[in-house]
Amino acid sequence: DPLTDHYENRLPGVPAVSPSGTSEHLFTVSKFDEFALPIELHEFDVKEENCVAILSWSTASETNNDYFEVQRGVDGQNFETIAKVNGAGNSSITQFYNFRDRNPNEANYYRLKQVDFNGDYAYTPVISFKSSCLTEETGITSLYPNPVKGDMTLNYTASQETTVQFFVFDMLGRAVISKSVDVNEGLNIIEMEVNTLPVGSYTIKHQVDGKWDSTPKRFVKID
Repeated sequence: DPLTDHYENRLPGVPAVSPSGTSEHLFTVSKFDEFALPIELHEFDVKEENCVAILSWSTASETNNDYFEVQRGVDGQNFETIAKVNGAGNSSITQFYNFRDRNPNEANYYRLKQVDFNGDYAYTPVISFKSSCLTEETGITSLYPNPVKGDMTLNYTASQETTVQFFVFDMLGRAVISKSVDVNEGLNIIEMEVNTLPVGSYTIKHQVDGKWDSTPKRFVKID
C-alpha cells in the first residue's frame, strides 16, 4: 500500500542547497555534523535522468537503522512520504541507497526520515530539484472533474500534429493506465477512462516521440 502520511515539521537551520552541476540538475548536501542522526550520512543528492528524479544517498555507519522514508514536498515545509527503503540495521561499512521518483513535480523538495527499530526517528536536511522536462506552453493544461468518480476529460495543447502516449501512475510509481492518442495542433479534448481505478491519488504524464513532456497532473479517484 502507498504511504501517504503527511509531516509538517521542518528542521531548524536547514542549510541552503545550491546546484553542483546544472547540466544534470544535480544537487548535493554533504555536511550533516549538525544533525544528530543515528547514522553517519555521507551524502544525499538527486539528479535527473529521462525526466525521472533519481535520489541517492550513502551511509558510512548505521546503528539500529530500520528504514528510511523518502519524503517529497513542493514548498520545502510540508512533506508526504512517497517510498520506504529498508536500512542495513547495524553497519560499519559504506551502504548505498537509491530511489527513482518517476512522477516529480516541476519544483521538488526531498528529505529522508530515518527510523530506528524502536520507532525513534530523525530527519536529514532538505535538498531541492527542478525538473527540466516540464513546460507550460504545451501539454495537459487541465483535467476535470477532479476528484473524479467516472471518466475524466483532459485538455491537451499540442504544437503540431503528433501521437501522444498518456500514462496514469499510482502513488507507487506504477503505470496503471496507458492510452495512445493522435492529436492535432492546438487544443485537443481527450477522454480518459478511469472509472475502474481503485480509490486513491494518481498522476497523469505523457510522452511524445519517446520523450516525457509537460507538468504532471494529479487527480483523486473517489467512490
